[in-house]
Amino acid sequence: MSRSRQKFSIEAAIVGLLALFVLSGLALIFYAEPMPSFTDQAAASDLLNEAYSGGECASDGWHEDRQKLRTSRNDLLNLGSSLFLIGAALTILLGWLSSHRLGALPVMRTPAKKTHFFVLGILLVLGVCLGMIIGLDLDLGRGDQCAGL
Repeated sequence: MSRSRQKFSIEAAIVGLLALFVLSGLALIFYAEPMPSFTDQAAASDLLNEAYSGGECASDGWHEDRQKLRTSRNDLLNLGSSLFLIGAALTILLGWLSSHRLGALPVMRTPAKKTHFFVLGILLVLGVCLGMIIGLDLDLGRGDQCAGL
């Protein structure tokens, strides 16, 4: 195999892998979003109401009972959003740091200006903050279906 073909096949493999991450993440998110959080919503609501009525904490076995009622919705949402964010972040990073010619995607180059380092760092911090906010929103919204909101 010639060197240019080998370089092109590496590029195609990287682009294909990143596209697979993004598309599989989106597919998992769209598959899991309409799923119910619990197999029996009424039993899950009753279990949640019993645990918090009268200011008492959850009784022994409460978590096991709740786990039996859960579906794989939240796990699939977490996996899908993680795959999507990893694929998108790596695509942006490789697109910015690689040379902008076809066939040179795997060749990383150092940013030419100091400001690019700062912008990259700021974008990284903002991306982490955005990911934390999205994760918190997912975590806080998990009881909404149980409570009927």
